[in-house]
Amino acid sequence: MINKLKFTVSCLLLLLAVSLHAYDRATYYRNANGKSAASLKTALYSIIKNPSVTSYDGLYEGYKKTDTRPDGYVRDWYSKTTNYRHVTDKAGSYNKEGDCYNREHSVPQSWFDINAMKSDIVHVLPTDGYVNNRRSNYPFGEVGSATYTSNGGYCKLGSCKTQGYSGTVFEPGDDIKGDIARIYFYVVTCYEEKAKGWGHSVFSTSTYPGLEKWTLDMFIRWAKNDPVDSVETARNNAVMEVQGNRNPYVDFPGLEQYVWGLYTEVPLNVDEYVDPFTGDIPDNPDNPDNPPVNPPVDSIIPTHADGSYYARVKTTPEDWSGTYLIVNEKNSVALNGTLIEIDMANNFITVTIENDTIAVNEETEKAEFEVTSYGQGYVFLGKSGRFMGTLTADNKITTSGEDSPIVNYITLTDDGVNIKSEYNTYLRYNESGKRFRYYKKSSQQPIALYRRSVNEEPIVDGIEGLKAKDKGQKDIYDLAGRRLNVVTRPGLYIVGGKKQYIK
Repeated sequence: MINKLKFTVSCLLLLLAVSLHAYDRATYYRNANGKSAASLKTALYSIIKNPSVTSYDGLYEGYKKTDTRPDGYVRDWYSKTTNYRHVTDKAGSYNKEGDCYNREHSVPQSWFDINAMKSDIVHVLPTDGYVNNRRSNYPFGEVGSATYTSNGGYCKLGSCKTQGYSGTVFEPGDDIKGDIARIYFYVVTCYEEKAKGWGHSVFSTSTYPGLEKWTLDMFIRWAKNDPVDSVETARNNAVMEVQGNRNPYVDFPGLEQYVWGLYTEVPLNVDEYVDPFTGDIPDNPDNPDNPPVNPPVDSIIPTHADGSYYARVKTTPEDWSGTYLIVNEKNSVALNGTLIEIDMANNFITVTIENDTIAVNEETEKAEFEVTSYGQGYVFLGKSGRFMGTLTADNKITTSGEDSPIVNYITLTDDGVNIKSEYNTYLRYNESGKRFRYYKKSSQQPIALYRRSVNEEPIVDGIEGLKAKDKGQKDIYDLAGRRLNVVTRPGLYIVGGKKQYIK
């Protein structure tokens, strides 16, 4: 009877734990519905404040849920070259990158005095101990001149080039910049009443906006360029399991635009959330003479509103000359034209491929190669100002200056292209080594070329373009609802009740 009672109590406790962490977005965020700007931030604060954080020592167990890679090792936020076992390889002595991992406060402890925040797993991250030590308590920023870089150039420390700040900063890897930004959005929201004037100029002295302009602008840019992905969403779900609250900036991709950005006049609709980066803006195209308040046009037109994008090369052109990304499609990575150095791991950026196209942004432009014919072959000029190729019979990428360009030969294949050196080696992607290199055999991952182009009917964040010959066939309104007799410049308009881009 006693054992049966114990079993029944255990089941009830388990059901209670599950119910406490059950999540429905519309229900969880109901009290934020209809809010915007400062009032939205405060409403979110009332929802996510007072997390039931684990103990500081308990973070190591929590990381098993929040930060485990698919291969079972610890997800290291500051290094791409470590393979740490949970708990076994936790904090100890370190002399170099790869010795141990520890608990990194993304907002340094010396900046705040909140006991719960010391163990808030949203912002306390597992990182390589040595790299974490080099970060010290410097703010995040964009490095101009680096005094330290982690393996493969993943993280950097040095002088800040971000406008508005001139001190020393720590720059995380490109693939987590958006994650870091959303963590800071969470922190100034979850601890809204206590975050005023925290021990660094990163934080403003007022509850709203909470972050100083230089860092807020930078984080908003990082969040846009590195959007929420499945890994970040899974971590957010695990965070709720560990401490019972969530990061709303992960649950609502682009939410920062409603709180601080271009959507601050648009009330949040938790039932039918409008992602500001999809082009689905909250207007009323069925009645353009009387639309509700719209965000500015710039909030939905991408960096290159002329319609430029990268398209996968599927047929052999007469001349391969042009601007390209070199892409391994399986891993969604492109060779970084600023990192074509000898035997460098992680010499890539992450890209998003949709319908054989890739969007143009600041990061992809860093990875572009200018391809030009040279004799019977072609030369690849990277953003570093160096030509890519190989000057030896081994598989290392080497570079040369303009006085001695390295020739490659391009042919179309069933799974992409062959970029072949004069030594009969082929540019490939090594999945285990996480690098692009030249290989004598084709056992490594193939690559494809994505050419930068301007379509006759440009696609603007999912908004269909309109040919010039069609302009006169339908009623056209600007985004303020004014009917137009003449379209004088390219832009986004309401045509026949739908948003379209007119060249």
